[in-house]
Amino acid sequence: MSRCGRTGPRVFLAVLSCALAFVACGADDPGPRPSSAAAPAPVSPEAPRESVPGSAAPGEHRAGEISRVGRDVDLSVAGGMRPASVYVFDEPASTAPVLWGDLLIVGTAGGSVLAVGVESGAVQWRADLGSPVSAMAVDEEAVYGAAHDRISALDPRSGAITWTTGVGSPVVTALTATEGRLYAGLAGLEVVAVSASDGLIVWSAPVEGRPVDRIVARSASVYCAAEGVLVSLDAATGERRWIERMEQGGVAGPSVGAGRVFAVGVNGDVVIRDEDGADLRWAVEAAPILVSPIEYRDSLVIADGAGRIHAHSLSGEPLWTFDLPMHLAGVPVRLGDVLIVGDAGGGVFAIDLNEASAVSRFSLRSAVEGEAAFWNDTLFWALRDGTVRSMRVDGSPLEIPRLTGDRTWVIPEGGTFDLGDDEIVLSMRAQREATFEISVTSTPPQDLSIRVESGEGATIASSSPQAWGARVRVVLDAGVSYQLVIARASGGGESTVTLEIEQLH
Repeated sequence: MSRCGRTGPRVFLAVLSCALAFVACGADDPGPRPSSAAAPAPVSPEAPRESVPGSAAPGEHRAGEISRVGRDVDLSVAGGMRPASVYVFDEPASTAPVLWGDLLIVGTAGGSVLAVGVESGAVQWRADLGSPVSAMAVDEEAVYGAAHDRISALDPRSGAITWTTGVGSPVVTALTATEGRLYAGLAGLEVVAVSASDGLIVWSAPVEGRPVDRIVARSASVYCAAEGVLVSLDAATGERRWIERMEQGGVAGPSVGAGRVFAVGVNGDVVIRDEDGADLRWAVEAAPILVSPIEYRDSLVIADGAGRIHAHSLSGEPLWTFDLPMHLAGVPVRLGDVLIVGDAGGGVFAIDLNEASAVSRFSLRSAVEGEAAFWNDTLFWALRDGTVRSMRVDGSPLEIPRLTGDRTWVIPEGGTFDLGDDEIVLSMRAQREATFEISVTSTPPQDLSIRVESGEGATIASSSPQAWGARVRVVLDAGVSYQLVIARASGGGESTVTLEIEQLH
């Protein structure tokens, strides 16, 4: 039997990640004005810029339109990248981008939220939140924006503001949207939980210091890093479950792995704690650490502000380091075995985490800001110059996203691909623990079966061969890689297969 590499076209699923935004609060706070979402607002062209080799000619970069930059490059190594498109707005982007369906959405320093089509670049709607937008988030039902001390929910189809809630203090972290709640850290040294349906404040909880980076919610717990502490709160009530004190005054935002919480102090003090209270502590010799650590195959990857990437075992044993030409910019993102990271000079690097070597590199000519969003095979990054730039990623893993818009989604190009061999193997990684229903049908009809395997090859769900369509339900853990095997009975002919995956709960 053949594997995925011998099948026809490469297949990708759309993926949505919650954006990590930087803070841009304004002193003047006139309050939200009525949404202009009833009709797309015209956006003026940006002034011509000096020509850059390989980019669009001066005057072609118009707000809300896509300009093709660079040239497509054939990259044979998985995780390779190439420049794709640039989005330029009439107000500088002040948040990392988020995605809802095929809409690219950003908050701006002028107080607007803009939604443009990913493919067309055309402005679909525009809303005004009244002061610079500092953070954005999305879920299945809405788009959320933080502006100064208010959080607003917007209809993702029109941009109409459905509710606005004052939280009493400026939002200083990214917004986290999950399980019908919004979580944010405030300048008033507290964490707030807001109902996503109506904006009512569910609870607020004080923390010992100014919250940083992001709030992480998983299962029944909410985790927050503040100045010198890592705090666990009860997601239902906000009651403190435990607190870990760090030796340094600053702590990068927490990361959550399989039953563990990871945090790193600004000067390298590492804490790994499980919910039973057991913890590991060790230190890494590093320049200031300002971004969350990344767990990878029983190791911890830490990026420091000086541009060095450190990999350590979970017990603290050094494994390797990788040096960027300049200090770190933005938030590193992991796609399978590849870490994608930017530096202050506008360079972007894809680093093989197994080999500790660069897969590919190129320059965006402006440093990335915040965290990337991911759609099909494309990364979207806000740049320091106020634009949003996209980069295509070759050979990236197929991922199951948090759903947006339609609850059922399929692979691109009509949700179909050719099954010319006996089976096809696709990689999947859920972004949060959930139950999924996976189904396949074929044209012409023939017996197909589905098998979902763990990373070690153990079968965790399977279906019998069925001519009318195979179907399974399976619970996938967040951040764990799985294999989806679609096979046909022996003797079957070539067919077109439709794959459909639905998140149930």
